[in-house]
Amino acid sequence: MVRRWFVVWGACALLGFALPAAGFHYNAAVGSTVYQYDGAFGQTPGNADTYFPLRFRADQDTAVGNFGLVGNAEYHKWLGQPGDGKRLYYGYLRWRSPGEWVELDAGRQYIAAGATVGYIDGGRLTVRQDRKWSADVIAGATVVPDFYKVRRFNATSAEEEAAYPYQYKDYQVLGARAGVNVDELASRFPFGLSLGASANVTHRAGIEARNVFGFDSSQDPFSRLKLIEEVQYDRIGGKVSYQYYAARYRPTDKLSSYVDYRRQEPRNIDYASLFWIFGPRPRDRARVGMQYKFAPQAQPFVEYALTKRGANQGDVYRAGLDQDFGYAFLEYGGYLGEGGRAFKGGDEMGAFASADFPKPVPAFEPLSLGLSADWRKYKPYSDTDDLGDSAFLADVHGSLKLWRYLTTTLGADWLTNPDVANDIRAYVQIGLAVSG
Repeated sequence: MVRRWFVVWGACALLGFALPAAGFHYNAAVGSTVYQYDGAFGQTPGNADTYFPLRFRADQDTAVGNFGLVGNAEYHKWLGQPGDGKRLYYGYLRWRSPGEWVELDAGRQYIAAGATVGYIDGGRLTVRQDRKWSADVIAGATVVPDFYKVRRFNATSAEEEAAYPYQYKDYQVLGARAGVNVDELASRFPFGLSLGASANVTHRAGIEARNVFGFDSSQDPFSRLKLIEEVQYDRIGGKVSYQYYAARYRPTDKLSSYVDYRRQEPRNIDYASLFWIFGPRPRDRARVGMQYKFAPQAQPFVEYALTKRGANQGDVYRAGLDQDFGYAFLEYGGYLGEGGRAFKGGDEMGAFASADFPKPVPAFEPLSLGLSADWRKYKPYSDTDDLGDSAFLADVHGSLKLWRYLTTTLGADWLTNPDVANDIRAYVQIGLAVSG
């Protein structure tokens, strides 16, 4: 299946060069990642996986609307081990009517429409009128995850792999959402207000697995405050399965703050997870933070996050500084965690830093750079625990515009933690963009 998509996308790429018609837009990226590691726990050092990802997007304006093709696929090979893997993350056809008041997507796609969230193989119909209102209808089947990386360690034959119990497949999904911006419909409405209602039915072989109703809203009572709420009710489980509340407040031009709370209940169908057998518990997360614009280029920030799962609790304190010089963006700081490592104790501390050059380097405009580093020091669970160790992750990459339409990116990652002594990955990507 994935090979067919590669052929289709390659043919479209050649067609894009041969027929750069007016209103035509095309961009694609293909790359490769190879890495080597020194294993812990007696693992044999050596080469690991090799990945070949491909992303593609093309669209063409016509008299009857805009037609497009969007996709992301990957082929990977486990060096030194039998077998390989192919995966289509998403790939769908898109049509937008003149004026973009109707849109139809067909294929594998990610859906985020109220109570319907996740990847499906199917279709989505959207009808909208400017910013006043919109309606979505979704129908399809759930996407089977790629479990080969898990199965290859404990399955020795194709029959055993086929019998692997943690499968999330053959579920049919039907969903809908309708939303309205009240302030756009009623010009004299005193503040910004949007409302949405959604529903989702997921079933297999005639047995309903989920039946969820959702409500979401946002308000702008005045220019410096924004409120967001989202609630979902699971009719089969007989409980509120998801809640999210957030507030963004900017008391002055220099100071901004936020607070949010999220509660996620366990889902009542056999999601493909090994942890399902351990009886999942609700997860609560609360955050509060603020950022101060000390100077046009310097903005210090501080954040506190609390996460609870059952009786286990984790706290994380984070502070740092953002600096924006126009062509370079820097962020650095540190954090302290208490009881957050797998919710069993094991405090941690660390530091992070990153530098991105979203605009070309002034001395050499075709080149843009980026680098980041993250270091964490873990405290052991107990005096006999030997996993109290540090973890370090660094990335450096550069993008070079070789031609008007062609850009190449070269980068490397370095990871070290209690499980892997040295994990070094090198990746290259070639991107192409054509418009007519």
